[in-house]
Amino acid sequence: MKYSVIDIGSNTIRLIIYNVEDGNVKKLLDKKNTAGLASYINDNTMNEKGIKKLIKVLKNLHSINQIIDIDHEYIFATAAIRNASNCKEILERVDKEVDVNIDLIEGKREAILGVSAIREEYKFKDGIIIDIGGGSSEITIIDNDEIIYEDSVPIGSLSAYRDYVKNLFVTQNEKKNIKKAVREQMEKMNIPKVKKSYSAYGIGGTIRLAGNMSSEIYDGKSSKLIVRKDLKDMINQLIDTDMEYVNTLLQVNASRIHTAIPGFIILNTIMKTLSIDEINISDKGIREGYLLSKIN
Repeated sequence: MKYSVIDIGSNTIRLIIYNVEDGNVKKLLDKKNTAGLASYINDNTMNEKGIKKLIKVLKNLHSINQIIDIDHEYIFATAAIRNASNCKEILERVDKEVDVNIDLIEGKREAILGVSAIREEYKFKDGIIIDIGGGSSEITIIDNDEIIYEDSVPIGSLSAYRDYVKNLFVTQNEKKNIKKAVREQMEKMNIPKVKKSYSAYGIGGTIRLAGNMSSEIYDGKSSKLIVRKDLKDMINQLIDTDMEYVNTLLQVNASRIHTAIPGFIILNTIMKTLSIDEINISDKGIREGYLLSKIN
């Protein structure tokens, strides 16, 4: 059977089509649109231009599903829409103009889906999971196979760029402002003390980009692991516009040229605050977790 999952994020809207046979999942198509929905939000409200862009992209992706003759189509959204004050209006407009329903994923469910996906790749009982999104950054703590904590830092790579960065590249002063904002939000979150024995795991495009850049720049290092000292070095070299680092970023993922540094700063700040020295990177994420929940 063919399953289609459309993930509406704060930075990208992604369509992935899977073929599922006898429990085996195979990816058939992966189409990404860098819609940047978080950039259309002012005073917690998505403007008309952003709503129209969302509708246009969904119409295009929905038409692909119809051409391929999908058995099951699922569309879900996270922070970009759920945090918008006009969320109800957005959902009603999409229902009316595209004739599809969006499943709005709340924070707790998002955490559960992320954990489910990562456990397809890594086996662990205790750990910290970090997901740097476009509009928010999720932190989940697992202890003895149970989620004991999950919450969101309401700052993501795209919203940080929108709110703190004036030009294409972050300045040292802007870096300080992003770090301060993330630390202040984390101080409000009542995060339990993290055990030293916990391993850390990362999902999402920003963290995968960090791993891929690290692998390219620091010869011999795995793209599945990011070390905080390397992350800190990449941030500083990109801010100084070191062309080796800038060209590597362009080669790895040019579409994230503006959001990469803010996202890396958020990740570095979270890792430092939680005393995390390195983070394992998963190729899977909430989309795979969502699909598994539907299949099961």
